[in-house]
Amino acid sequence: MKAVHEHGFREFLHGRRMKVTQERLELFNTAANLPGEFDGNDLLRKMSKSGFPVAHSTFYRNLRLLIAAGAIEPVGRRRGRPLFKGRGTCSKVCRMKLSAGEQQINVSDPDLLLAVRRICQEAGLDCGETKITLEFGAES
Repeated sequence: MKAVHEHGFREFLHGRRMKVTQERLELFNTAANLPGEFDGNDLLRKMSKSGFPVAHSTFYRNLRLLIAAGAIEPVGRRRGRPLFKGRGTCSKVCRMKLSAGEQQINVSDPDLLLAVRRICQEAGLDCGETKITLEFGAES
């Protein structure tokens, strides 16, 4: 199961010529990070408890977007209702090899993430499953 990130969700919405709203971002982040399986009512309750209640109509209009964007995935049914599982959010990790050893740096810069995604796509790689190493310094 591949994690997703908010910047990717924003790109997804822009690609469909849809507005990036605070409600959509809150739904995305809450749904993607809910532990275990949940149904729509569970998510609506969680949103309400977090201080960001969302109308049922808004939720159900955006449910298909959350699935299509990869924030959640359908996993079955409970009492006749569809069940979902969040895919988690992430910031990509970039490793830099330094002469003094190896240091891990969390990267959340949108431009760098887009560049990594573009490079992976051009190479035919799944950027969520590919380890990327950046080396800095003079060539030997």
